[in-house]
Amino acid sequence: MKRILYVIIAAVSFSVTSCRKDDVETPDFDVKLEKTEYKVNEPVSFLFTGSANTITFYSGESGKEYKYKDRVEFENTVLKVNMATQVLYGSQPNNLRLMVSSDFKGIYDTAHVKAATWTNVSDRLTFGGATETPSGDADITDLYVAGKPLYLAFRYVGEPAPAGATTTTQRLWRIYKFNVTNTFPNGVSNVVTDRIDAGWTAVDFANPNNSWTFNNAAMIYFSPNSSLVYTEDWAVTKALYPNRTSPDTGTPIKQYVDDMKAVYSHVFSAPGIYRVSFVAANVTNKGQQTVLKELDITIIE
Repeated sequence: MKRILYVIIAAVSFSVTSCRKDDVETPDFDVKLEKTEYKVNEPVSFLFTGSANTITFYSGESGKEYKYKDRVEFENTVLKVNMATQVLYGSQPNNLRLMVSSDFKGIYDTAHVKAATWTNVSDRLTFGGATETPSGDADITDLYVAGKPLYLAFRYVGEPAPAGATTTTQRLWRIYKFNVTNTFPNGVSNVVTDRIDAGWTAVDFANPNNSWTFNNAAMIYFSPNSSLVYTEDWAVTKALYPNRTSPDTGTPIKQYVDDMKAVYSHVFSAPGIYRVSFVAANVTNKGQQTVLKELDITIIE
């Protein structure tokens, strides 16, 4: 009985010891600076103590911030659309509208366009007269839904001619300019799309004899071609992802096979306050343990 008990205790002791050997140790890595203020283009030396299997460096510069390593969309942006249009002939008022949707499925047929929810933003813009007319900027930030594509569309509606009429009252519309822009919190603006790059697709609702024309170098346009019957045609953009971005990335400065160094240097090319991050990790086939070390650095001219 004593022998059996001894064997059991020994087996348990061996099991616990083995588990402890298999545990991944947390890196004892640390980093310090000789000072916290440096000049532009002055080498900044980071002093390491301890060790780790791998180390990744985030400088805090644009595109290299640790806090944005998982970010796939910008936040707090301002989304605007502007255009320049002209209307000729006919007399029907307000027969071109600009529509916006965040739930259109991207299937360009009548049924799917009808099934989507579209917001008419025409009253946020100035539409053209007999000459090319700038619309001004329309803020459509309120219509963007995070994580979903945005679609814009021109909806042309031509009413039938009055009974007995022999000439159309429908109008010819030309769109010379069309720009969607996104402004980030730092004031930098980005062109999401323009007239040429918008990926227009025509969707016919009524009167297939008329359709949008996209192959003119100077404009897209809709001509009613003297139609006397009801006409409805849409020109819908491709899916737009105005806030999409790639996650920020770090620079691997130590791989598993590399020797641990005591110093790592980096040069900042622009003044500012940077939060520098080091992610140190110990990695085995049993798992991974990491530590994050961060320092704030001021760079002056």
